[in-house]
Amino acid sequence: NNPDELLARIIKEKHVLFEETLIPNTGNTIPVEISAHLFKFNRRPAIMAIARDITARRRTEMQLREQAALLDKAQDAILLIDLNNYIVYWNKSAERLYGWKVEEALGNDGFAMLFKRNSPRFAEARQATLKKGEWHGEMRQMTKNQREIVVESRWTLVNNIRRSRSILIVNSDITERKQIEAQFLRAQRMESIGSLAGGIAHDLNNVLAPILTAVQILQVRLGEDDRNLKILDTIEGNVKRGVDMVKQILAFARGVEGDRMPLQLTGLIEDVAKISRDTFPKSIDIQMDVEPELWNVSGDMTQLHQVLLNLCVNARDAMPDGGILSIGLDNLTIDDHFARTILEARPGRFVRISVSDTGVGISEALLNRIFEPFFTTKETGKGTGLGLSTVLAIVKSHEGFINVESEQLAGTTFEIYLPALIEEHFP
Repeated sequence: NNPDELLARIIKEKHVLFEETLIPNTGNTIPVEISAHLFKFNRRPAIMAIARDITARRRTEMQLREQAALLDKAQDAILLIDLNNYIVYWNKSAERLYGWKVEEALGNDGFAMLFKRNSPRFAEARQATLKKGEWHGEMRQMTKNQREIVVESRWTLVNNIRRSRSILIVNSDITERKQIEAQFLRAQRMESIGSLAGGIAHDLNNVLAPILTAVQILQVRLGEDDRNLKILDTIEGNVKRGVDMVKQILAFARGVEGDRMPLQLTGLIEDVAKISRDTFPKSIDIQMDVEPELWNVSGDMTQLHQVLLNLCVNARDAMPDGGILSIGLDNLTIDDHFARTILEARPGRFVRISVSDTGVGISEALLNRIFEPFFTTKETGKGTGLGLSTVLAIVKSHEGFINVESEQLAGTTFEIYLPALIEEHFP
């Protein structure tokens, strides 16, 4: 501190508190806090200064800064809330996880920031921590941009420097892990349903085959009995539809085999887009976005045509009042990070087929069931619930995988990833 400036400040303010470093004859530095007062002594102005050694306080402050720096380097989000739920500490990982800077978080209500209004989990954790001193469990929380995440949360009741109680919270982001677990459970459920459906379909096929044979024999024997022949034609038509349904079930249960050959998918996209433009309502605008110089895939053109047409028909049904149907085709190299987000995904080169609509969307609850056989949201008689399960079976038989993203009232996107053929011209 400049002596002249300090003297002027004392004269002006009458009382000044400041810190200074003293260097005694020993050569060691001593940090001190000086309280300077202006008063009159024998009717003349005088200054009384009291110096207090703050070495211990400086050491404590240094330790606190070092501890804070260590907490900022932690991978977990660490925060401290008082018993009124106000945030009093917020580390760098909390900034990264939730999106709020430390200046935005401090002093705000932790419940209002991180939880939906109707979430009972916060109150449950708080009550258990106050009663037992700690709590541990999983929580669904919201980020600044309203993205829902899942955290593994550990709560501990602590006493701070002022002897008032606070709750230390350490949160680990497990959103990605929970998504993969959910995908794995769905895959297991699909495998079980597939095994069951395959057995039923096989038995049903054995029942339908003799019925169809008997109908065809009766058609020959009845000759020109038109009335009975019409009845037999109706029976034959229904039996054949049943046979087709059995084939779809078996395709889902056993996987789909076909003739594989190198394919360039541009023609497939153009053909399905043309069929859609010719047959779909004019209120649906069909758009294409195809990347030039696409990689080849190994596949069965008929089966992939069925996949794409099925997705386009579903998109049409999701837009009864019209909208935009977008069909895309591009090359994509998947890295390890992306591969970890989808259960069936793996790193490598893929050709991505995308079908997007601007329709009603799919709720999160239904999104987990759309590939189950016999599951449909369509009216009775308008869908068998086998379309998407067959799509999944075909894509898996091509060693590919599917990703679906949907938002209610905003639309749905199906992305199909087929492995690209490794050719010499690849870099």
